[in-house]
Amino acid sequence: LGVQRLVEGKHVLNVGCGPTVKAEHAEHDASTAASYTGIELSLPFLESVRKENPHAPFFFAQASINAIPFPDKSFDTTVVSFVIHHVPGDPARVIEELVRVTRRHLVIYDHLRSENALVSLIQSAYWRTFDGGCNYMTRDQWLRALGSLRQVRETRHGPFGQVLRMILEIPD
Repeated sequence: LGVQRLVEGKHVLNVGCGPTVKAEHAEHDASTAASYTGIELSLPFLESVRKENPHAPFFFAQASINAIPFPDKSFDTTVVSFVIHHVPGDPARVIEELVRVTRRHLVIYDHLRSENALVSLIQSAYWRTFDGGCNYMTRDQWLRALGSLRQVRETRHGPFGQVLRMILEIPD
């Protein structure tokens, strides 16, 4: 199950869309969606993505992942790219909010903290220096945060397998 298939002809929410919807890692063409809504906290990023995509099917709003301003089950697919590790507090609460607005699939790109103590130490030093997040989770922590969501596919990339992509099905 590829990400493009979950976007094409669907109503899509991109949480933390950033300054562009053309990120290579995202594995989809946003212009193929029936509607493509992005939310972003950063006003400069929001202005950039709006300028890049001024017409339908695109809509962008300034909003937080903690309080997504849309009714329950508004989107077929929700994509969240490298945002969850930047949100303080309980990641399960963030996942609950994403599930609330999603009808069918949740696609998460984020970091995976290694279970190996030395690798984890190296990751922490790197992330502290270059990323500034606060919630880098191990595999077990991710599974707890995801709760009962059914994982359809997972891939890992990077020298330590630290770049994670999960496609999850939302229960009815």
